Amino acid sequence: MLEEDWDRCEVLVKLLKPLQLATTILCSEQQITISMVRPLIGSLITKHLSSNQTDCVFATMFKNTVSKDLAKRFSMESGSEKNTNEILVNVSQIASLLDPRYKNLKFEHSEEIKYRIQPIVRSKVLSVNQISTTVCGNIQIAKKTILDELMGQFSDDDEDEFTRYLSEPQINHNDNPCLWWKARENVYPKISVLAKNILCIPASSASSERVFSTAGNIITPKRNQMTPYHLSALVFLKNQA
Repeated sequence: MLEEDWDRCEVLVKLLKPLQLATTILCSEQQITISMVRPLIGSLITKHLSSNQTDCVFATMFKNTVSKDLAKRFSMESGSEKNTNEILVNVSQIASLLDPRYKNLKFEHSEEIKYRIQPIVRSKVLSVNQISTTVCGNIQIAKKTILDELMGQFSDDDEDEFTRYLSEPQINHNDNPCLWWKARENVYPKISVLAKNILCIPASSASSERVFSTAGNIITPKRNQMTPYHLSALVFLKNQA
């Protein structure tokens, strides 16, 4: 290799570091990941892949190429009214709104997109309310009191519940959203049910692929008589190590 190639490799190591960190976080199994997809991509594009005067020609070309590809892949292009109107709201955007760390949606390039996400979440909250009235599931129904009999049972409007949630201050990105929702599931009972259903979705298939890889390493030609029960137990023990 030429000396110029070694210099480029050194530049690439620095440029790829933020991408490697983002990939590691999105493949995590110990925290919520689906709501972090767009905030992390937005941060990569605006902070780590933005060109500056100290960049060499190679670094500038790399940043521009990668940032354009990421923006196109995740529909985060800015400055195009046509592209804005064609963007469809996906589950990662809904998850970000339901995550108290990112609910302000500062990473979205258009205010129109923000206002498009909110009605969709509102409608989903209403659907959760309709389901909860017919199927109790794990939702606890409060017993009627004497005041309920005299004055009618108290119930917040679904839209007011959602508005109150939006008015809550956004928490730090290092805080645990699961603990936040656990502490407020009685304050926002309908939204908390929706948040649990959405935020549990993994951002990638890395965790399931790890399980297949583990099982493939355990089952060998000399161990082909292993029962499914023992295989499942060994995979479980391996993932707990």
